[in-house]
Amino acid sequence: MDILEYLSVAGLAALKVLPALMLAVAHKLNPLEIFLTLFLGGMLGVTGFAFFASRLRAWRKARRKQKPRVKPYNIKRMRRIMRIWNRWGLLGIAFLTPPMISPPFGTIIAVAFGEKFTRIMVYMAVSMAAWAGLLAILGKQILILIE
Repeated sequence: MDILEYLSVAGLAALKVLPALMLAVAHKLNPLEIFLTLFLGGMLGVTGFAFFASRLRAWRKARRKQKPRVKPYNIKRMRRIMRIWNRWGLLGIAFLTPPMISPPFGTIIAVAFGEKFTRIMVYMAVSMAAWAGLLAILGKQILILIE
């Protein structure tokens, strides 16, 4: 296989996992290749966004000492995220991140709620591995149906 195919799937998985699965199926990757590209790409997105979001949070926290806190918007989506966070915590966000939320957005949510970098990485890695394995099996079944 061409390395650009792997990089394109991994790069897309860093942003959205399900479209990356469809791209992997289009490239006719085997289940192990699908698993590795989805997992590594997803973790690339989680790592990058966790690093930059934690830096941004620290900067905003330092700046907030100078200016008063602004009242947050009351958005329906944010209320749903708060409900998930209050009920399930980081485990719930990590579980929903690969298929429903995107890896960057799930990571930003975890950082916004003050989770530590290492906890985010561990929970997201376990969740990403589980979902990548499940999606690799699904990708194999799709390939069987296509052929």
